[in-house]
Amino acid sequence: MKLLRPARIELGHRSTAPSAHKVRQVLALLALRAGEVVTINTIIDEIWGDEPPRSAMTTTQTYIYHLRRLFDAVSDSVTGRDLVVTHSPGYVLKLDKSRVDAHQFRTLVTEARVCRDSDPMRALKAVRTALSLVEDAPLVDVVLGRTLATYATNLREDTVNALELRISLDIRRGMNQEVISELRTLTAEHPYREGFYLQLMLALYLSNRRSEALGVYHEIRRTLHADMGVEPSHELSRLQHAILVGETSELPGLTSNDAPVLTHGLTS
Repeated sequence: MKLLRPARIELGHRSTAPSAHKVRQVLALLALRAGEVVTINTIIDEIWGDEPPRSAMTTTQTYIYHLRRLFDAVSDSVTGRDLVVTHSPGYVLKLDKSRVDAHQFRTLVTEARVCRDSDPMRALKAVRTALSLVEDAPLVDVVLGRTLATYATNLREDTVNALELRISLDIRRGMNQEVISELRTLTAEHPYREGFYLQLMLALYLSNRRSEALGVYHEIRRTLHADMGVEPSHELSRLQHAILVGETSELPGLTSNDAPVLTHGLTS
């Protein structure tokens, strides 16, 4: 099941996707809760919100019928009825969560977070694999009702968090200069996300670009003060102070086990 790109059902070399957007909604809802019963009321609320038609129940059953036909089209070993099972008070997609890319993504990111300090290379491999599953915005071609809108928001945030984790691991292994351009783009796309600004400051400082690193701090400080009336976080301020005094150890954004990897050697 693909949900971190245009929604599709894939099995071996076969793949298919619902053409009707409401069938796609039902598919996404069942896939995100694979192995769990999704009540018919939840499905109706997702599709029609507060104004379901009188025919909502029978129309939902029609969507389930079409969804089963889609699974029939890609599998010779199991039927759509085997996979989309009626289970009072609703339906359950009999599919292991690991077969759904959104669940694979979260499992890999969790693995990366668990081993980021004990085995950073394993963590980097896991988070890179997770991010490789993401080809577009989550549920990009799915009409979002209340439930799916929440899932999509959470998945977008999870994706950005995973990206921040991957960059952190790259900086820790000395890829300072390689991530600077990417971080400039990310700070422009996420102007209030302090984590990316901290990483950009750190990458610049470790690349012997002290004045640029301090300039990034002043940029985020101006933005936060003008738009939100707040000061930068304590961690950002600590990093600014470390740069000002020429600190090369215990830098915010690096663990105590990380030795800074300097591109040329820092100057004051």
